[in-house]
Amino acid sequence: MKKLLIILISFLSSSFTIQDSGTNFYNYCKTYGRDIAPVYKYGKTDCTNFLDKSLKKFYRIDNKELTKIIMIDYSINQVDSMIRVKNKTILTGVCYGLVKFGYAEWVDIKNIRKGDIVQYWSTLGYTNGHCGIFHGYDKKGNVLLTGSHPDSNGYGIMNCYNKGNENNIYFFVVRLIK
Repeated sequence: MKKLLIILISFLSSSFTIQDSGTNFYNYCKTYGRDIAPVYKYGKTDCTNFLDKSLKKFYRIDNKELTKIIMIDYSINQVDSMIRVKNKTILTGVCYGLVKFGYAEWVDIKNIRKGDIVQYWSTLGYTNGHCGIFHGYDKKGNVLLTGSHPDSNGYGIMNCYNKGNENNIYFFVVRLIK
């Protein structure tokens, strides 16, 4: 009985660690976000740089291939082409990289929770993308992300303004598992 209880406790504690990885990462970024993406320094630390630096520090990893995937170093014309053919390997950037290297698993946006990593593209008016950490929803149901963006003046929370634009916005979500 004692052995079974120890196994059960061990299993439950490892399950909670997996479930709390996103929360732990979110809290890490909340604590160190301004150091990684200081106010008025957005040009040096955009959203992809922010996540790359944060993930490297949080996980203590140095993977040049993961960094290259996170950066999505393609022209807007190339991104538009990838959106048309639904090339998720390129479009999903940080999400694809984290899954590829075993740090995350794919999540349907309907099941998103605080701390999940998001990459999205909007084609409303013109094509632009952003990545960040899911914070929550505003009163209208728009997704709120934390990370580095001009709208948040460096590190902070920004609104994706996705409600009413569902046909022009593409969300990709992963949940950290380590």
